[in-house]
Amino acid sequence: CLHMAEQWKHMNLCDEKGEKHAEFCVTKRALKQFQELGLKGGILRDGNRIVAFTLGEELNCVKHYLTIMRMRFNTSVPLELEIPEDCLNLPIMRMTLQPIVENAFTHGLEQQSGEGLIRITAQRESSILRVSVANSGKAIEPHIIEEMNRRFRENADFTTDANINGGVALVNINRRLMLSDPINGGIRVSATEDGMTCFTLTFCCD
Repeated sequence: CLHMAEQWKHMNLCDEKGEKHAEFCVTKRALKQFQELGLKGGILRDGNRIVAFTLGEELNCVKHYLTIMRMRFNTSVPLELEIPEDCLNLPIMRMTLQPIVENAFTHGLEQQSGEGLIRITAQRESSILRVSVANSGKAIEPHIIEEMNRRFRENADFTTDANINGGVALVNINRRLMLSDPINGGIRVSATEDGMTCFTLTFCCD
């Protein structure tokens, strides 16, 4: 939330007459709702307090974040959602999807010309929920994808690796997911058939 507040300072807030733009009002509401969601949540699992959202709430965080980024950078990044209705109320760790989208925006979409695209899909398999965040930005080289997946599987750090962007956020989320579900939890990276870079997060939804 503090990081988003810093993003806010860089935006043009008023027109020449000091009147707020309609876009500013929409973005202000988005930031307020984003901050409120960031302070919400909490479930008990195995005696430990694990802060969680529903998938629907986490998707709202993503929508508010994109509203803010669209105004700040004066760009349009469409968001496609392919989410089964029965998945929206499933609990997931909070602030796991928004950082993935932010990473895609910063390291992928900002480096391409033209309009980008973010696509989020979800699929439930028994007690497992897989949520994939794909972006049409700059592709990750296959050997980098292979190395990232190796380190994700080993729960290893790659925050000092200059060849891998967004290391801190990705490593932290992967560790949180693996802590929650050591067998299935974690992040995997892949390339989709239509050339998008895809981060798939696996949650335990028991």
